[in-house]
Amino acid sequence: MSKKILFVTDEMTLGGVSRVLNNLLQELVKQTSYEIDLLVLHKHGEMLKDVPSGVNIIEGSKFFRVIDLPLSQIIKSKNISLLINKLYLLCLMKTGWIGRKIKSERKKMKLSSYDVEIAFKEGFCTIFVANGSSRKKVNWVHLDYKKQNFSSNHMPLMKKMLELIDVNVAVSKVAAQSYQEVFDLKEDVKVIHNIIQSDLIKEKFAQSVNSDDLRLFKNKDLTFISVGRLVEQKGYDRLIKIHRRLIDEGFKHNIMIIGNGEDEQTLKNEIKKNNCQETFKLIGYRENPFAYFKLADCFLLPSRYEGLPTVVFESLICQIPVIATKVAGIEEQLKDSSYGLVVNNDESDFYEAMKTIIMHPEKLEKMKDKLKDYHYQNETIITQISNLVEGDLC
Repeated sequence: MSKKILFVTDEMTLGGVSRVLNNLLQELVKQTSYEIDLLVLHKHGEMLKDVPSGVNIIEGSKFFRVIDLPLSQIIKSKNISLLINKLYLLCLMKTGWIGRKIKSERKKMKLSSYDVEIAFKEGFCTIFVANGSSRKKVNWVHLDYKKQNFSSNHMPLMKKMLELIDVNVAVSKVAAQSYQEVFDLKEDVKVIHNIIQSDLIKEKFAQSVNSDDLRLFKNKDLTFISVGRLVEQKGYDRLIKIHRRLIDEGFKHNIMIIGNGEDEQTLKNEIKKNNCQETFKLIGYRENPFAYFKLADCFLLPSRYEGLPTVVFESLICQIPVIATKVAGIEEQLKDSSYGLVVNNDESDFYEAMKTIIMHPEKLEKMKDKLKDYHYQNETIITQISNLVEGDLC
């Protein structure tokens, strides 16, 4: 009899976790006979359209529509109904009564018991899964919790909920170790890397770019690209400073950032302040960012912290070398300098790495040549997930 699996996430907006989830669902539909449901607690987001057709999408009840909305955003919106619901949720979290409420909402939603229930985004989804009745409960960790702990205000509650979780999985060794130490877990956190749709990425890479975007830069200097949300975590604020310094020192180059986010206007102001509008471009959301990799010579990851930056794998699949800060998962991806440069997490080292690439384009060409043989293996990951569903996780 086919196993029933429930994946739980809070929303499906543009971002790494949603993309990774869709990749995983795609492979599971293709390679297994599992019955798969996806519960989106607050059902919205651009990535919903990419959920594979073999997956049944379930919408969360009205109670869950505020879980992914920051309190500050709700206050600014002046929506009294949302504010009351958010304060009620926070009160339940603080008092520890959230478990009873979740069980009540699960009954309203008529959620059945599953063979495996997976909280694919740590935090509130973990609490939701912990209060279910499925045979095996799994918590999936995407962050380095020593650098960013979203549960810091609810540590006693989270530790109690984690006692009800059967298996904790993290996307990198660093993320696994951090989570285990922060929550003082007795059992090891298992490591399963993210699934990547290599063939699909190559197909999208080959597609054409918006004709207007072909004329983004007036020069033909070396071009760097980055893809990510415009938030403090991604480090684009310090990238602007590095860019200005390199330009002032005569190291000509361009930078293109694909993505949107809450810091967009702040970053635009910084670009204007540094007078680099012609060479540093925020081009916004693009449905197919991989086609734009053809316009670039090197990928930049200036992040302050990550769990496992999947976009680095995706860049390597497109045969684009990488400069990345030493965040969780990076050294598991770039084991040596064959495919790129890994630097300390500060402006000075990132500046030096970019300068090296600009001054020595032959190093970039060597990396690109090495990347012709690059292959990302999903097979091991699928085996690990099957082991997780069927029995023990190896």
